[in-house]
Amino acid sequence: MSRHLSSLLLIAAGGLLAAPAVSLHAQSTEAGPPPARLRWQNSETLPGEMVGATETTVSWKSPLFQEPVDLAWWFLRRMDRTVSAVPVTDPFTVSLRDGSQIHGNLVGIGSDVITLVSSRHGEVALKRSEVLHLRRLKGNDLVWSGPVGDSGWKLEKQQSAAGNSGNQPPAIVLQLLPGPGGSLSLPYWNRMVCLTQKLPEKVEVAFRVRSSQRPEFQLKFRNFRVETWGSELVVASGDQYKSLRMVDDVERVMDLRIRWDETTGKGQAYAGNGEPIADWTFKPDKSSRDDKVYLKGRGRDLTLEQLTFQNLRDAAPARHDPLQPHLELGDGRVITGTARSATEGQVYIEPGEEGPPLAVDLASVNEILLSPDRPASPATEMLLTYADGTQLRGRIETVKDGQAWLKTTFSNAPFPTRTDALRQVLLDVKRPEGVSAEPPFAQMDKLVVQGTSLHGRFVPAGDAAVRWRLIGAEKASTPTPGAPVEITQVVPAALPTAIKEPPSLFYTRAGDVIPGRLVSLDATGVELESPITTARRLPGSSLAAVQFQAAASTDVTSFLDPGWQILKGSDKTMKRTEKNLDLPVGAAVAHWSAMQSSEVKFNITSSNYSTFRLTLFASGGEDKNCMRFIIANFGSQIYTGTEADEGQLGDRNQSPGTGGKPVPLRLVIQEKFVEIFINGSRQHRFLLDAGRRPGTGLIIEPCSVWGNEVTPVKLADFSSRAAPGSPGLPAVSAEARAQALSVPRFRKEHPPRHVLIAANGDVLRGEIEAATATHLGFRSGLETLRVPRDRVKAAVWLLPPGGTDESFKEDRSAELPALDRRISRRVNYSSASFSTLINVLKSEVTDVKFKLPEKLDVRSFKFQFGGQSIREALDQVCALVGYRYRIEPGNVVVIESPPPAQPDMVLRAYWLRPHAWERRIPRKSCSLH
Repeated sequence: MSRHLSSLLLIAAGGLLAAPAVSLHAQSTEAGPPPARLRWQNSETLPGEMVGATETTVSWKSPLFQEPVDLAWWFLRRMDRTVSAVPVTDPFTVSLRDGSQIHGNLVGIGSDVITLVSSRHGEVALKRSEVLHLRRLKGNDLVWSGPVGDSGWKLEKQQSAAGNSGNQPPAIVLQLLPGPGGSLSLPYWNRMVCLTQKLPEKVEVAFRVRSSQRPEFQLKFRNFRVETWGSELVVASGDQYKSLRMVDDVERVMDLRIRWDETTGKGQAYAGNGEPIADWTFKPDKSSRDDKVYLKGRGRDLTLEQLTFQNLRDAAPARHDPLQPHLELGDGRVITGTARSATEGQVYIEPGEEGPPLAVDLASVNEILLSPDRPASPATEMLLTYADGTQLRGRIETVKDGQAWLKTTFSNAPFPTRTDALRQVLLDVKRPEGVSAEPPFAQMDKLVVQGTSLHGRFVPAGDAAVRWRLIGAEKASTPTPGAPVEITQVVPAALPTAIKEPPSLFYTRAGDVIPGRLVSLDATGVELESPITTARRLPGSSLAAVQFQAAASTDVTSFLDPGWQILKGSDKTMKRTEKNLDLPVGAAVAHWSAMQSSEVKFNITSSNYSTFRLTLFASGGEDKNCMRFIIANFGSQIYTGTEADEGQLGDRNQSPGTGGKPVPLRLVIQEKFVEIFINGSRQHRFLLDAGRRPGTGLIIEPCSVWGNEVTPVKLADFSSRAAPGSPGLPAVSAEARAQALSVPRFRKEHPPRHVLIAANGDVLRGEIEAATATHLGFRSGLETLRVPRDRVKAAVWLLPPGGTDESFKEDRSAELPALDRRISRRVNYSSASFSTLINVLKSEVTDVKFKLPEKLDVRSFKFQFGGQSIREALDQVCALVGYRYRIEPGNVVVIESPPPAQPDMVLRAYWLRPHAWERRIPRKSCSLH
């Protein structure tokens, strides 16, 4: 079953399917980029916005669905929003033990809790044991203090000295990463970030970085640099420098204090504990300056944990033990001791030595260190990151009206936070016991809506709306009305045989594929019984083709496969075995169904220079629209590209040769594109519309490029893996197709309407009149033939030049022009017999005679006359009743009932793909669709 029909393509069109209200061909409206994107564990994404949440589900409002969808957290990986950086308005930032960072104003310190008032969270109480330190961001002569994640920083684009060749693979997309406790992480080699910030001429800098190896970096502002030269730490201004000290290989943290007076050129460097390192005097540098601060990681990685700029103070940094709890004041003093309490703008410190508690004005405090521990990065179910640098680790319990509450380790109560400026939510929510895991894609249906692919389940509801249950959703959702929708439904093993192996597949011009049982077949259309649609009759104007006695496509694994055809040369001039093919100059071979596959691959075994052409999606005709692809193996280099004028290559790529070893070539064929791999590396990806896929054939032939001589080509190990569900197409030669499509002048007013294709590729054109269990009644020329059904491979409906039903009707108008008169009056019948409806037509065209069947259909029908032509009304009435008609001399319309078909007339049928027959044709000829 899987090889015959692995999936059904459901397209709502014309009421043929269960969901006629949604059209695949609808045009999507112009829209800006979505504000946010939700990503599943399987990497599928959905645009939209979070509008609510519980502890187990998130409510996601997407422009692709009418109503918000509720999805279980454990099926999701992350949410991302494109939000510009937001400045911090609160005076302090707080680093927490679990790596979280929040901003606010300190209002109280107790024995168990620390109280903040935050513009984002309101008044919150934090567990004191979970707070590591508080650092001031504003006030006390601070120019800039941070970092607060990646807020304010931008990644500088850098180009290698060798440039970037168009033949090289695209560079890895880089991004800045907010680290634990608000740090800024650069997990890349030799990358630079910048911060736009105007600094004074006299400045004091506190600077701490960390790396997994010996720190290698450069910090640059105005005309001054702090950097490492290998294992040496230096400061520099222009071409002047001062060595500070050597950096040991085991060091991982660099903690510095720099005092720099640009006007005098004097500076001093101190360790993080206030110990002096060096001082220097540089000549004033008059070079230009900008208002940017640059940080460059010169090693494997770099993490910025602290960077503070403030106006130069009179006093040097105070010496202290950075591992002991302390307060750092705005004037540079450090008070060692534990902050016992804070109230009414005062912080009370218990000194390390004996003595009474000290009261310190909170306004003078720059930093409060409660614990020397580093912020951790433990596994957490959810990590929320904001555009102002806020980071929260925990589990969302509720989201409502733009406000969220989280269960965290640092708060006894649910922690409140606004969701505006929320930039990202990383998810690692464990699936509860007893909940089934997400099935693989191969076992799920697929929805494509406005270009977004989503796996899940198609849920019919018995009405006109499409309903889709997303992965992780309990209820089905309805796509937005008017949105382009395409559904690919997996066929489960438990389906009835009538669907898994349908006796017929009816292919319409609208693109629908309908399985069912063929009841009757004649010139006017077909009657069918289908388990998936209520339609019982398809008029000939809506049919494209029916293929009989077809088997599913099979894999091609040999150069001796019967499908190979020699186009140029012969078996005497070329060497063919199951494994190898040697093509001499002037030879060409083709396989007309090789591109009806998901993958084609073979090896190039030519030991010296060789160039050959692949014609993709060939149909056997002129194939002007086919893609022609050139592979030129020059030994040390392999050049590939599309064939251009004068032996040139378009979209050229270059890859290294294999040193005389076989060169693997692989084509990956999808619905809308084809990818070409050389030696395991993807070199090309081409988008293809139906116009560039006129057939399913592959042609291989030696050729020339850039004026070089044509040489023989050697290939080996050919394989073509058939696409699931695709039938084998009948091979029709170019000569047979041209003959079938050419219309002699004496028949231009009465062109053929159908073509029968035999199993051996022969074609017969004419008109289908009837079908029985064993034969087709087929009128060709002036005679009616009885064609054995088992000899017919396919029946194809023809259209005249222009390819529209209107042009077909114009062509038929020559038979009896009177039938093209418009019905002037409007008549509605809620219940009328066939003879009553014909009498209306007789009254409209008195100069036309109608000859009715001897045994009339006595059923009653609902019908409306008005606005259509006599011919259109006659077509509709005959299709309604199941009759057909023909025109005879003397303005006579003969209406007759077609002979009924036997139930077992057709055993199996598959659709003939439409692009196999699309081609441009000369005037006065028909086209196959």
